[in-house]
Amino acid sequence: MCERPDAVQTYVQWGRQTCTNGHRTEYNGLVMADHYTYKKSEYICVDYERAARARSSAGDQNGALLYTTEMEQGSSDTTQYPNNREVGCAVCSVIEAQGAVYTRWGSTSCPVGAAALYTGFMAGEHYEHGGSGANYLCMHPSREDPIGFSDGDQNGALLYGTE
Repeated sequence: MCERPDAVQTYVQWGRQTCTNGHRTEYNGLVMADHYTYKKSEYICVDYERAARARSSAGDQNGALLYTTEMEQGSSDTTQYPNNREVGCAVCSVIEAQGAVYTRWGSTSCPVGAAALYTGFMAGEHYEHGGSGANYLCMHPSREDPIGFSDGDQNGALLYGTE
């Protein structure tokens, strides 16, 4: 766990590698979750370092498994998020003077007194799949490819546009 003394909060820009709106990029990485055939977990932003703990075993223990997440075609913006492309993320911090950030699900505007940071689209797991993330993500409209991304059909964790 990390603490940034001059920040009031953090949030994730899904699909980005750097933060927009003058917010500080704390780290960037890959969107990861359970395999789409496993039990549901949560989509999380995992740092590229993926450092092992000092007492970690190098062997396959079949414990809690994470897979990179790729975007699937359908209701997503396939121009911005091509089919089977791995998805990155950036964890952003906001200083107190800038205020708080929240997602306004189901709307493309902000109420009076609030500024729009970006208007994305909702994405989540396929309704028939048992695994991948149980949470919804607001995908940034200006995607940045993650380092070493793959366009291959890996079918680890999957992400679909929301209808």
